[in-house]
This record gives sequence, C-alpha cells and structure tokens, in this order.
Amino acid sequence: MSWMERAFPAFALGFAAFYACAFEFNSGYLPAFTYYPAVNEFVWFFGLGSDEIGPPMHWYGWMVNATLAGAVLAALSQLLPVKIVEKAWPVVAWAGPLAGMAFMIYADRFFFM
Repeated sequence: MSWMERAFPAFALGFAAFYACAFEFNSGYLPAFTYYPAVNEFVWFFGLGSDEIGPPMHWYGWMVNATLAGAVLAALSQLLPVKIVEKAWPVVAWAGPLAGMAFMIYADRFFFM
C-alpha cells in the first residue's frame, strides 16, 4: 500500500467531516478568514457583516480550515502501521458514509418535519 493510497482516503474523510461541521455549526468552527465581496476585503477569522461592508462570506475560510484538517489527518495516517490501515479501511469505507448520512439527516431534520 503506497503512501498515496493511505493519504487520500484519510484526507477525504478529514476534509468532509470538518467541512460538514463548519457548515452546520456556523459560529462554532471559526473560518481562517472572512471575505467581504462588496468591498473586496479579507478579515482574519470570524467577521460580522454590517451596512457599510455588506454580508460576510465564511465559505473560503471554511475551505482552508477543512483542507488543513484533511492534510493533518492524511499526515497522521502515514504514522499508522500498514496492517492497521489495511484492516481499518473497509470499516471506515462503510462507517464514514453512514455517519455522513446520519449527520445530514440530523442537519436537515427541520426540512422534513
């Protein structure tokens, strides 16, 4: 099993999990920066909108944080022994999407009630 075969699934899992949490719990996971498109300005971390600067966009900051979370998980996957990764991958391949679906059902529960 090459390093890429170990790193990419871990990156995908870390990226998706962090992004889903950042999207659902907007103020709980601070973006790396906030972008104000009306005035073309960036502010570090979380920024609020106002009448002068317009609405904020946190999405770019969430993408940066999710990329960093995925990279950290990919790097940590390289520290695990190959035997553990080979045994854990089939479990993660099923548990990850199932957990994602359960999270989305929870997040969208208000649309179905």
